[in-house]
Formats: sequence, structure tokens, C-alpha cells
Amino acid sequence: MSSARRAAAPLAAGLVVAAYAAALRPYGIFDYVDEGLLLVQALRAARGQVPYVDFHTGYGPLYFRLQAWLLAAGGWDAIRWALVAVQGAA
Repeated sequence: MSSARRAAAPLAAGLVVAAYAAALRPYGIFDYVDEGLLLVQALRAARGQVPYVDFHTGYGPLYFRLQAWLLAAGGWDAIRWALVAVQGAA
């Protein structure tokens, strides 16, 4: 992977999350209060832990698979860009 492509990956992943959050925000699905806990749980899933076995959650496993993929693709920079984009859209 080229360095330019590697540098753009967090921004692209962040924009995907921002679009997702912006699309669901009018329905009250994207809860800002809960996001910190969900990010920590996504990080745990990205590091190999299993929901319901290694940590308690009320969310389905697909949510954590998608979040783990995002963290693997863009790291914390992807999350930062997503939060910036969501706050900008608010």
C-alpha cells in the first residue's frame, strides 16, 4: 500500500462513519452519550475479545465486527475524523 493511500485510509473510514451517523441521527439511533462505551468495546473486539464472553454488552455482534474493521482499517484517526465530521454536521 502506498504512503498516500495509507494516509487517506483514516479519513475515508472516518467519513464512512460520519455518513452513517448523520443518516441515522434524525431517528435517534446515534446516541452520543453511549458512544464512548461502544468505542471501548469496539477496541476490545478489534484486539480479539469476544462480545458476551469477554465483556458485557446489549448490542449485537455485527456492530462490533464493523467497528473492529473500522479500527483495523483506519485506527483511532478514523474515529477522530468521524467525530469531527459528525460534530460539524450537528
